[in-house]
Amino acid sequence: SVESKKSETFFDKKPQTAPIGTDKAKSVALQRQTLEQFCSFLRNEGLEVLKLNRDKKWQQRFLTFTKEITWLSNDQETFGPGDRGHCPQGILWLKKFNAKTKEHSVSNIGKQGKGGMFLSHLSHTSIVPSVSENYALSKKQKQGKFHDSIPVTLRSDFDGTSRTVIFRCLDMDAARLLCRGCNAIIEVLKMDAIAKDRAVKKIGLAQNRIVAAELGLTASQMRQINVSTVTDKTKSFLTEPPTPPLKRTPDGFWEL
Repeated sequence: SVESKKSETFFDKKPQTAPIGTDKAKSVALQRQTLEQFCSFLRNEGLEVLKLNRDKKWQQRFLTFTKEITWLSNDQETFGPGDRGHCPQGILWLKKFNAKTKEHSVSNIGKQGKGGMFLSHLSHTSIVPSVSENYALSKKQKQGKFHDSIPVTLRSDFDGTSRTVIFRCLDMDAARLLCRGCNAIIEVLKMDAIAKDRAVKKIGLAQNRIVAAELGLTASQMRQINVSTVTDKTKSFLTEPPTPPLKRTPDGFWEL
């Protein structure tokens, strides 16, 4: 069919997993590759699904990604050498998919999550066959191409609130594609957050070393300082990047 020809370049690829014993770098590279292929496919082809609406009815939708992206950390310790990667900011479910107009904005995502989901909030995805028993297809849908469709859930967690969105994919290949791609996004964004947090800490540590050198403190003296007993002003002076930058007094001391 036309649908199968469109999707065979990605659907026919078997899920790749890092062999036991391979190092972290290979696993990270594999996740990034999966993410990039998945994003390219959904942007160019879209993924036709049925989405369970608030009235518990299945509606036809097309999954794609937003044109807005989030740049990943360029930390080579995390992602290795090579070009800096990026990830879409959101996944959208559209009523219609136009292959000629591939750019869709995060503005399609409503305040209550209508129309899409921010990928930074995506926390879990899985194939859930039991959904078929709870939310049946309409008579027309049972006779159509979704008669053997596979339910997949996407869950978001943000600001203490969890939300689950349920889709039905055409077949098991499409369901695995969606889960594999979303799981790669979740893992890559987790690693990105860790890398960026580590970078912030390194910057703070470097600035603290500069201040310590200016004050004439040795590394041993810095370790002996009990920040829990010093004043808040001194504590922030020793442990946080100075904002605004510190200035020297005429006699050569730092202004606190």
